[in-house]
Amino acid sequence: IDYDELLEGLGGWVLAHREATISPGGTRDPRESARVDARRRASGHGSLMVAPILYGDRTLGIIVVSNQPGGGEFDRADLEWLSAMASQSARRNSWRREHTVSPR
Repeated sequence: IDYDELLEGLGGWVLAHREATISPGGTRDPRESARVDARRRASGHGSLMVAPILYGDRTLGIIVVSNQPGGGEFDRADLEWLSAMASQSARRNSWRREHTVSPR
C-alpha cells in the first residue's frame, strides 16, 4: 500500500492517536476509509492489531499484526503483548542510535 492509504487506515488512526488498537475481522471499521476497507476485504484477512512504536514524544513507526479469516479475534492480552513488543523495539532502536559511532 502507499503512504496515503496507510494514513487512511487503522495505521493512520494509531499514528494520530498514539495508542494501540484492535479491529475485528469481517466487519467494517469506521476508522478506515472506504478504499482501505475494500482492500482489506479483497485481501481476505481477519482481525488486525496495530501498535505505535513510541519513544518519549517521538513516534518511530507502527507494528501491524493481521490474523487469517476464521483465525479468531485478537483480545486485550494480545494487544498488551504487541504493545510490549513495540515498546521494546523503541528502546532498542533508541539505544542503538545512542551507541553507534558515526564514521569520521
